Amino acid sequence: MKRIFIKPTLLVIDGETLVRKVRKPVGGHLAADGEEVNLDTYWQRRLNDKEVEVVPQATSSASPATTARVAK
Repeated sequence: MKRIFIKPTLLVIDGETLVRKVRKPVGGHLAADGEEVNLDTYWQRRLNDKEVEVVPQATSSASPATTARVAK
């Protein structure tokens, strides 16, 4: 089964930005920083409903081409 790294989307309520609480199918909530999960029908529905988003996993060695450059 395909594995993806997801995190909860943000909510804006009365001008305040909050992290959405997303239940996991086995109990508990998805971590605010994200977690790796199996892409099954449960998580596909959460993606379709825009409750979670797929994010690239942080790698320990970032290449110089991916770092931001500041124009002088």
